[in-house]
Amino acid sequence: MSTNINPLTKWADESKRMLGEYLQKCESLLNAKPNYDTNSEFVLAQLFYNCHLISESSILLVENQKSWESQILTRSVVEGTFRYVYICTKNKDDHEQRIREFMEDLPDLSQIREFEKINTFLAQLAQTDKKSYEMLRGFSRPASYVNDLRHKYPTSKKRGLPQRWSLMQILQAVAGSEFPDMKKYLNIGIQYAMASHFVHQDSDAIQLLWMRNNPKEKSPMYSEVVIGAKELAANLEMAHLRSMAIHYFIGKDLSEVESIYKRHIGLLMELSKATHIAIQYEMNRKQNKK
Repeated sequence: MSTNINPLTKWADESKRMLGEYLQKCESLLNAKPNYDTNSEFVLAQLFYNCHLISESSILLVENQKSWESQILTRSVVEGTFRYVYICTKNKDDHEQRIREFMEDLPDLSQIREFEKINTFLAQLAQTDKKSYEMLRGFSRPASYVNDLRHKYPTSKKRGLPQRWSLMQILQAVAGSEFPDMKKYLNIGIQYAMASHFVHQDSDAIQLLWMRNNPKEKSPMYSEVVIGAKELAANLEMAHLRSMAIHYFIGKDLSEVESIYKRHIGLLMELSKATHIAIQYEMNRKQNKK
């Protein structure tokens, strides 16, 4: 029997176990009743679970030799995790404000944008075509409701709030926060930037995929194993960060989370070697384009 096992299969299998250990360690905290409002309780649990489930899917793609495609899911996990850390501040006033913005203000602003997009689209149609698309109005709130929202949110707030919740702004905020060792996670922004090429299907995306499928391309950057290692490492880093955040927020011993990291240090070292190649290449590629 052949003993040549694709390293992605082995790495993905251990990554799934490690991801499960983080969830198991945190479930009792996610179901606890913190001294905050019910929206806080809901967001702390559901955002954690959402990121966890998407990480599971990303790891399955890597396991099935779809490492490049997994980047789109990992990007979502990165954004969700840093939002989670941003929310998990111990400053009670800041925490409650961020929960309110996440659960109320940002969805309200989204309702305004959706209403305006639908109305702009319908206004461009000929009168004879409007009936066919009138059902689109059912996907947005009534005009009177949206008008009330417009009065509630001045222009400065409509622009400033979504910008404050963008990943780059959140990274800046948490880098200087009270959360321990935050700066060591900030290079994950490169992960997010690279994945955005595939989300938007821009010219970089098609060139990268062409080079991946070109048999003459010898760069390690385009190896399925290297990309897979990078995606696995990112998902595990984000799971560790979410677990640290909820322990920190509730006031539990962070060493319980660190023990999971230490138990799987062999896997993390293997992934790190391959991940370094991918990150260094991406940095050099962007530098050469300037």
